Amino acid sequence: PSEERTRLVIRGQFAPELDAGPDKSNNLVMRAAAELARASGKQKLPARKLVLTKRIPVAAGLGGGSADAAATLRLLNREWGLNLPTEALAAIGQRLGADVPMCVYSKPLIAKGVGEAITLVPGLPTARTFGSVPSGLTVKNEPSSPMMARRPGRPASEPGTVVVVAPGAVVTPGGA
Repeated sequence: PSEERTRLVIRGQFAPELDAGPDKSNNLVMRAAAELARASGKQKLPARKLVLTKRIPVAAGLGGGSADAAATLRLLNREWGLNLPTEALAAIGQRLGADVPMCVYSKPLIAKGVGEAITLVPGLPTARTFGSVPSGLTVKNEPSSPMMARRPGRPASEPGTVVVVAPGAVVTPGGA
């Protein structure tokens, strides 16, 4: 398939940290585009300009690259008129990384194996993100804020703290 005219522009605070090569083909966004093009079976697909605004530090353990790849799969599936089901996009995502399928679903789920065995969990809220704070990052909301809850007795900035972050909470490097 020919989708080599699709290009990637990387912007944002952490853009300089990405080592995606001069053509950016090593970036998960471009790898997702290439995998989807191959899976489509089509010989020619419309070129697209993809803009990645990198706001999460590289290798922070927050799944930024996986979320970017999943968003690319969903976006280009729609833009290219492929209409592949979520399960097919998740299978393509599995070739990119173990947590990409979870990001493709973007719903509460339980993943087993290497992320390939997914069971959706109905009834859990989808407007919140459950995660942990890796070393060197701080959640920039007061613990009493309705935006965030934390494990009792642990400061939000302590690595490994389990937090529930609603839209609008900000995770920043180094306690800024």
